[in-house]
Amino acid sequence: MAERGLLAHVVSKFAPSQWENVASEALLYVLRRDGYSAALERVLQPTGVSLRGCRWRGQVTAAEDQSRPDLVALDAQDRSRLILEAKFWALLTPNQPHGYLERQAREFDGERDRRLLLFVAPETRVEPLAARLAAMLGSGVARHNGLAVIEADAGNVAVLSWGRLLDGLEEAAGRLEDSDGAEALRQLRGLCTVNDRLEMLPLTSDDVDAVHARRHLRLVSTAFAVADRLKSDGLVTVPGSDSSSKDWVGRRLQSWHGATFLMLFSSYRWANDYPTPFWLSFPKPAPEVRQALSRLEGEAVPKVVDAGSRVLVALETPLGVEHDEVVTRLAANVAAVLRAVPAGSASSSDPLDETVT
Repeated sequence: MAERGLLAHVVSKFAPSQWENVASEALLYVLRRDGYSAALERVLQPTGVSLRGCRWRGQVTAAEDQSRPDLVALDAQDRSRLILEAKFWALLTPNQPHGYLERQAREFDGERDRRLLLFVAPETRVEPLAARLAAMLGSGVARHNGLAVIEADAGNVAVLSWGRLLDGLEEAAGRLEDSDGAEALRQLRGLCTVNDRLEMLPLTSDDVDAVHARRHLRLVSTAFAVADRLKSDGLVTVPGSDSSSKDWVGRRLQSWHGATFLMLFSSYRWANDYPTPFWLSFPKPAPEVRQALSRLEGEAVPKVVDAGSRVLVALETPLGVEHDEVVTRLAANVAAVLRAVPAGSASSSDPLDETVT
């Protein structure tokens, strides 16, 4: 309990839905103190953004689009040199990233390298969040000492872990001999420690609303509907029964050319590897299958996870379309993956003998 700190204790007890707002306000308190903007600039050095002369504001609303980021570093011309979004587990909003990048582009007249959109997130969310943002922006991800950087035509975006951010700011606190700042950062780290752990936070009425249960059931049924569509199209057979664990539920399938795999709804991979609930798992793939699947990353699929005894393939979730169209697009994506797998290269063991996660 001691490492959680008073701030984390109070928030978890009285304001469990306000984690991100409290963290943003605490970070704003620190960044407004002398010397901490320079410390953040050092952490962000690979992006080339300069915070010299900037002043920090919280939740600055744009008149054009009503976007309201958590923190903004404004330069002398009141331009949003750095927009900072403090994330724990909340989803991206419609303005993230496009609305914020459009706002910066208007203010800087397209000067991409003079502005940055920064997301700060738990360590386990940095990679999937960076992958999601890169896919949305049609760009790749470069990694620099815990900092994920996406250089897109629309603007520069970075994703940083809370731990890496706090390390840089705490180093500055020691150098500045700022005991008040150091204590504020200790409290903020305690708040982040609670969120970084996979522990059950206090539930709110929103968390247990039946809409979440219906959505979960619909997503699971979608995974099985994709399997049914593949079977009806003659692309797969169903040689075994369905299977599940606490982290996933799936159906064993075999393709027309002998590849055996699982069509999954995987909450574990969704939470830790890429923001989609729909995955394929190829247990104990032959070397040529492993190589073929790895080559798909960034082209036919957004993410391929080589987990040693198996290779997992993320399927991008179609957004903004009706359920039948979701199933159609996912089935087409699976078919494209299977076409890339060499014919006659079935897995060397029954996939249900393997642990998916």
